[in-house]
Amino acid sequence: MADTQASLIAILPALIWAIVPLIYKEFIGKNSAIKINFYRMLYASLVLFIPFILFGYNEGIFFGIISGILTLAIGDSFYLLAIRKIGASIAAPTAYTYVFFSQFAALSLGEKVTLNYFISSILIISGVFILSRTGKSEGRFLGILIALSASLFWTLGQSMIKMATIQTMNYLSIAFARTFSACILLGIASYINERELSLKVGMKKNAILAIASICDLAIGSSLFILSIALAGLGITVIVTSLSPLITQLIAKISGKENPEINDIFGGLLIVAGVMISLI
Repeated sequence: MADTQASLIAILPALIWAIVPLIYKEFIGKNSAIKINFYRMLYASLVLFIPFILFGYNEGIFFGIISGILTLAIGDSFYLLAIRKIGASIAAPTAYTYVFFSQFAALSLGEKVTLNYFISSILIISGVFILSRTGKSEGRFLGILIALSASLFWTLGQSMIKMATIQTMNYLSIAFARTFSACILLGIASYINERELSLKVGMKKNAILAIASICDLAIGSSLFILSIALAGLGITVIVTSLSPLITQLIAKISGKENPEINDIFGGLLIVAGVMISLI
């Protein structure tokens, strides 16, 4: 399967990851980002446990665990905190600067990275710059710094996914190793910080969080890992950078958030970068 065709697998995760930030935003008002992140990992781990038992693991599990700690425990916690601070429609495009840094990570892992990949990455960075210059919110600059922190840890952690796939470990087993390792760390951190793990939401909202988490981390992340294994890290992360613009459009249409014209323009630059990467 050609790299470009294989990378199309990542379109579904991109769509999922465009929607779930707006859902998570509903939960982080009364609960800490770390606690919400813990429950995300818990729900996903419960679903991925059976595939993990069926397919087993090999030496690649070490890289899966490191990826889970860096990407999901630390990176996603920063991302959720950024969503609380500046909203999903701004946090998503900013955090997706990891697309640019991942090109260098892909090079270091021996992947062939084309000139188009770098051009697309520059467009994505330009979009983020426009986002950072828009709006007058006092917390926007801090929120963008937090989202950029998420980007850094995502880059490091997703490089570990590539290492796990090189070991030919099953992509569902890698997904479980990531969510379960993050779940343990987040559970400990949340308990130390708050002395309890109960979620301050009703049963209905808890079910919504569970469904969103399973779609996000069990389905989305598994397909993301599969795309990395088949197409490579570089092009996979570029395809998933469709998510920020879709997040903005959904936020605008639903009325949940009100991104400005420059916010939308920044998102369009990101999508232009994606299109160029597929030429």
